[in-house]
Amino acid sequence: MLFAFRHNAEIGGDSRYYLELGWQLSRDLMDCRNPNSFWPATPAMDRASGWPFLLSLGMRLFPSADGIRVLRLTGAALNVLTALMISVIAEQLTRRPSAALGAGLARAVNLVALSLVEGGWSEPAFVAVTLWRRSARC
Repeated sequence: MLFAFRHNAEIGGDSRYYLELGWQLSRDLMDCRNPNSFWPATPAMDRASGWPFLLSLGMRLFPSADGIRVLRLTGAALNVLTALMISVIAEQLTRRPSAALGAGLARAVNLVALSLVEGGWSEPAFVAVTLWRRSARC
């Protein structure tokens, strides 16, 4: 979680665009035009996952916080949620608490997942939503 407070690391991918859309959703602007995109006059929700919506929840909880910190903290919270859901699925499959603990810890400290969180990528949200649907079926 400490990397969430590092402000000097660059965010990657479409994170800036999703951050802008999350800011608009948190302020109930609902215009969905992104002044930071290549097409600022065109609505930009065609590629958005649930990531802007999740970011808007974090921005509503912490309205005066820096957007990059909210981006990283939301990703870190989703990483923890994903680790918990993997633990639940592992326990349901193996019926062994040690396997559940090991699977959850392995996911929580996965370096690829942590680098995606630090970079502000939307993949942690995709994994969390996919596992949520999977764990709901079990």
